Amino acid sequence: MFGDKKAETTVKTTAETTVPKTEATTVTTTAKQVQVVIPEIKIPLASGSEIISGDSAEVDYSCASDGYISAVYTGESSRAKLRITCGDLQYDHDLAADGTREFFPLMESGSYTVKVYELVSGKNYALAAEGTFDVKIKSATAMYLYPNKYSDFSSSSKCVKKAAELCAGKNGDIDKAAAIFSYVAENISYDKSLAEQVRNGLTGYVPDPDSTLAKGKGICFDYASLMAAMCRSQGIPSRIVIGYAEPDIYHAWNEIYTEETGWITPELYFDKKGYNIADATFYAGNSNKEKIAEYISDDSNYSAMYRY
Repeated sequence: MFGDKKAETTVKTTAETTVPKTEATTVTTTAKQVQVVIPEIKIPLASGSEIISGDSAEVDYSCASDGYISAVYTGESSRAKLRITCGDLQYDHDLAADGTREFFPLMESGSYTVKVYELVSGKNYALAAEGTFDVKIKSATAMYLYPNKYSDFSSSSKCVKKAAELCAGKNGDIDKAAAIFSYVAENISYDKSLAEQVRNGLTGYVPDPDSTLAKGKGICFDYASLMAAMCRSQGIPSRIVIGYAEPDIYHAWNEIYTEETGWITPELYFDKKGYNIADATFYAGNSNKEKIAEYISDDSNYSAMYRY
């Protein structure tokens, strides 16, 4: 449903799914010195062992049991779309038109149908590839540790380094996630100009976590993408949620998983910090922190449609 932006995810065909630790530096604080280590980053694969192909498109589901697939469009059309269907769930994604392979999370275990469409003329699309597969996903959280189209990062990403700095010396995933949330909420401002462009029909917008970090501003999708990338790089499963916030705001936020809590959704927030972990956008943009904390701590104010 989003995006024509190029994905930069690295594709490997070996059995390895992580890269070695790449950097260790020392950060000096007023209290002590803390070593900053960038953890191993999971790399999504496309081995080609199980594929669905057509004349101008390919879907690789070799790693479906890990909770993700990839797709690539190689035709001449200016627009192509991937439709993923499982039971009553249906997700539509824009595909890069330049032959870039992109990765997408699956929804759950089950029987899937995937279709790739290419734009023919006007608003008319033709089927470029179609197929089905069954999958039992090993873990309900594993797919939310990998980079994908909507939260793309690598071991060299600036947002990964920043997450490592923020989490240095922190004990446990909850403290790490709180540090990341606090940083995003306090350092990224809402981009009203971009929001207006999106409202006025800018289609195909896809966040870039490093770009959001560098600019220091973005829309809700950018907040959620950046926070997901930073958490995932620290081994904390995080998914981007697209849906509606009351009264009728099309919105993006995060859900984060820890062993202590399960999925942290909008009704759960950190007592010590006094704010919700799921919605950095609303927290950052509201001057009355106590009032907005009340709002975002009530899950009835949120209605999820898609999770990436």
